[in-house]
Amino acid sequence: AWFVTLERFVTTARTGRALLHYPPGKLLSLYGTAKDDGELATLHHLQPHLAHLSRGAVQLAPIDQWPKTHVLRLGVEGLTVGVLVEGDVDLRKALDRIGKRKSESSKEATRLESKLASAEFTAKAPPEVVAEHTQRVAMVRHELGILTSSEQQLHAMKPPQN
Repeated sequence: AWFVTLERFVTTARTGRALLHYPPGKLLSLYGTAKDDGELATLHHLQPHLAHLSRGAVQLAPIDQWPKTHVLRLGVEGLTVGVLVEGDVDLRKALDRIGKRKSESSKEATRLESKLASAEFTAKAPPEVVAEHTQRVAMVRHELGILTSSEQQLHAMKPPQN
């Protein structure tokens, strides 16, 4: 189970890096917590590995102890990873990228869902293809949730336009 926690944390940190367009070599300031005490203990145990694989400094603490502003919070299955949004992040560009990804993901989800809604497709397609499509829809919907949440958070960080 520790591997799942490790993978989930690192993947989520990498998602944050990509959304904020940080270069691969940049060391991130990361925060982490888990709803479940067992998983939180696992995070503490894995902290050096989390830091190494995420390329960042990882502070594990309850969310109310994280900085109040400029932390992008990404929640994934009981785990929350925070990525510090530093001054050199172009929020407008980040929001443009997120908008594009949301639109692509939305189109893909709609396409897959309409396929799955088609009786002809579900009757003719092999069960593993139907299962694959169903799984893909769940993944895309999950990604859309992260993108929407990130978009709202980054909007709130943007300085008001004069």
